[in-house]
Amino acid sequence: MTITYGEARSGRNWYVANGVIPDSVVPVVIQASTTVPNIQPGDTAIHVDHASDCVIVTLDKDTIAPGEAVTFHFAKRKYTGEIVPFSPDQLFDVYTDWMNNGYLKGMNGEIDWDELDCTPQGVKFVAADTISVDSVRVEFYVYAADWCGVNGEYADLCGDTYPSVWIKKNVRLVITDPDPAALQVDKSITSVPVMPSLQPKARLLNYTGGQVDFSWKFRVIWVAPDRKEWNGTFTGITSSQNSDVSTWTIDWANSIHGGDIDTVVVTAMAGGKEYEAKAANPYRIIGMNPSKYIIKAELTLEGQVVCYKESSPKWHHFINDNDFPVVSGDGGYGLMQLTPPGNTEQVWDWRANIAEGQSRLNEKYDEASTCGSRIRRGVASRNLYHGVKYENVTDLTTVEQLWKEAFQRYNGGVYWFWRPDDEGDENSTGAWEPYEERGDYGDDAWRIYTDVQNGSSPQGW
Repeated sequence: MTITYGEARSGRNWYVANGVIPDSVVPVVIQASTTVPNIQPGDTAIHVDHASDCVIVTLDKDTIAPGEAVTFHFAKRKYTGEIVPFSPDQLFDVYTDWMNNGYLKGMNGEIDWDELDCTPQGVKFVAADTISVDSVRVEFYVYAADWCGVNGEYADLCGDTYPSVWIKKNVRLVITDPDPAALQVDKSITSVPVMPSLQPKARLLNYTGGQVDFSWKFRVIWVAPDRKEWNGTFTGITSSQNSDVSTWTIDWANSIHGGDIDTVVVTAMAGGKEYEAKAANPYRIIGMNPSKYIIKAELTLEGQVVCYKESSPKWHHFINDNDFPVVSGDGGYGLMQLTPPGNTEQVWDWRANIAEGQSRLNEKYDEASTCGSRIRRGVASRNLYHGVKYENVTDLTTVEQLWKEAFQRYNGGVYWFWRPDDEGDENSTGAWEPYEERGDYGDDAWRIYTDVQNGSSPQGW
């Protein structure tokens, strides 16, 4: 193009790029010459480049209460407008001037009131527990750092508006322990058994009106493999002042309960208002097995035989240590395979389980010792000749007869059957015979019983 000297000196001439954004720096050389003799032409270079990448900051909340935290997420907006993640190794500098209203906390636990340098993704701002005004806005400045000793890049904050969060006072009830957002934590019933010590904590944030009264409820449920539900509910009362933390130690009332579906519910009464908070499934309460020697000490020899036969794995009330109770396919529970257990205690408390099993075995022994008299009176359920009684039925009297019958009855059914010589004569004589459909439970239990007495205990005894 040709222009006058005056136009050239006035600065009213421009170079305008064509609008195509280059991927890298493009040099543009501009040359000028004149028709005036003896004046050499000259040139200069203009470098055309794309705009800089910048940092976009996103906060997971726009408003928090005193004591709460907000988490930062950093992304890169490229000169093309595309938003992409930074490299995992990228580090950042984060600043805030509001030192009295909280602090910055890095992903690795580092804390500073107003500045975190060379910190990775995962930065949080934690508001102070109290603020002097009803609300305050906290601003932040962030840039991607290239000086931290890693292969990072520099990028400034996008735009002219700083990311910010409002801290506003609002009275609300929070459970501080267990953390409602945390993963479920295992708590073990000891092998004694003793329930674990659980101490939920709560506070009424931002309350300054004096006493706060807390009502607590903890409910634990276990749905067994046979789909039966076993549950327990425990309650308590505590109090605190203002926003102080209140701790409740759960009183198990001398009971043993476990499960993996549980809820902590707390209600706070303060200033004539009611507040509620919940934590769902914070714990998994499971059990530990005692040693077989401790189990045996709680049982008679006959009870030990039944426990040995019923338990699987041998001498296990819980499937493994730190686990749920053993439940068989036919609905038998625990060491003594109670079918069914009478209450939740017999499901989770191994001592209650074997005590009930021993009691049921004793009842079966009593039934064995009186079955003859019941047949003589015509009231025995085992009399296959309904409506007929036999006056001359003898009693089971030997140890072998009685315990084979008791063992068999514990498992279900009978061992012995009275066979009269004349079925139609109630005065007929007869004899006890092994019942053909009895199965082998009574015989096997009697074999173990006698082997142990003779010093030849079975494997795992």
